[in-house]
Amino acid sequence: MRQLPGTFPLLSALTALFFVCAALAPAQTDEERRREALKSLPYVAWTEKEVDEAEHGVTVHDSLRAWDGYTLCVDKTRAAIVDMEGEVVHSWDNPASARLQHVRLTEGGHAYMGVSRKGVFELDRDGETVWSCEALVHHDFEIDADGDVLAIVYDEVVIPEFGDSPVLSDKIARLERNGSVTDVWRLHEHRDDLRRWCDQIGGDGTSEDSSVYDWSHMNTLEIIGEPGEIRFSTDLESVGRAADVGSATAGHGAAGSGNRHPAFRPGRVLICLRNLDFIGVVDLGSGDIVWGWGPGEVDHPHQPTLLPNGNILLFDNGYFRGWSRVIEYDPVADEIVWEYKEDDPYDFFSRGRGACQKLPNGNVLVTESAEGRVFEIAPEGDVVWSFLNPSRKGDRRGTFYRAFRYDRGAVDEALATRGQ
Repeated sequence: MRQLPGTFPLLSALTALFFVCAALAPAQTDEERRREALKSLPYVAWTEKEVDEAEHGVTVHDSLRAWDGYTLCVDKTRAAIVDMEGEVVHSWDNPASARLQHVRLTEGGHAYMGVSRKGVFELDRDGETVWSCEALVHHDFEIDADGDVLAIVYDEVVIPEFGDSPVLSDKIARLERNGSVTDVWRLHEHRDDLRRWCDQIGGDGTSEDSSVYDWSHMNTLEIIGEPGEIRFSTDLESVGRAADVGSATAGHGAAGSGNRHPAFRPGRVLICLRNLDFIGVVDLGSGDIVWGWGPGEVDHPHQPTLLPNGNILLFDNGYFRGWSRVIEYDPVADEIVWEYKEDDPYDFFSRGRGACQKLPNGNVLVTESAEGRVFEIAPEGDVVWSFLNPSRKGDRRGTFYRAFRYDRGAVDEALATRGQ
């Protein structure tokens, strides 16, 4: 290749200048380099890969094996209830400008909507906000019997293990009907408990905030109820529940213990710390983490939920592994009794987010968040229903946060749409 006149001297000068500047620049510590490398990978609103524009809505529906109901799907901008054909029955728009995350329905037809870093909003059937509470909420919340909300809230604190700068931690807070916010439990105060299961307090540090190191990344809060307790906002599995108790999700493998682990007492909460690969149970009265599992077994999981048979259903993302799976874990026997993954594991992957729900007929509803897909699998792994987010931005599909299947009659009654 012919060299332009004067090119070599110029390159030499620039190279020398580079090394001089590098020598004069303050050296980064190992901790600074680590934090720089571990800045956020935000939750994207659109798929990373191009998608076929012709593929949207319901693409698979085996009416004989799928559990008939309405599916609540949540993306960045709205929560929509769709029927088994993918038609929208009802929807609520995001009431704030930030990312819409978890949504729960009530028997009165209202929707509680968690908007990241903004708060929790209660919307009536017409989409009007009838109550709200500002807080740095994220990921998950529960509604108690008094209508107060227990929510995961960001907690920026200084933790000695991470130096003198504030890091992003998590706490559980109570959002009351009068608008007040009260801290109930702060994670960083219970690091000694965590060390019983986690060799080191740390993680990959990814968060939605690119400027603050996120050491824990709590993504699940589930209040443990009495055995057989039914709460509309979280649980419509009561239909057919009796046949399900004591059996594993799949028709193969171990059948599960059929008994609750003694740590899973009513009123305690089930949590998930993504960046620590940790699933745990917290006693809010004492503040203790009384049970834990996960490190070395799962990879950045989401949404553990306690099943009627005492097992835990869990979306195991495989953040570093590169493929996802859904597992059912028996905490009494301390073993995984069922799992779902694709024949080629890399065909099923959501690096962030993800959810799973046990259905009354033994099927599992899976949210493959990063692909904007919700699908239902039979115990042996056959896909019997699949729904792709119709929302598009060019050649990208909208992603989902979570999806939940509700009983059709219960939702019709709640929304007063029966017979209309």
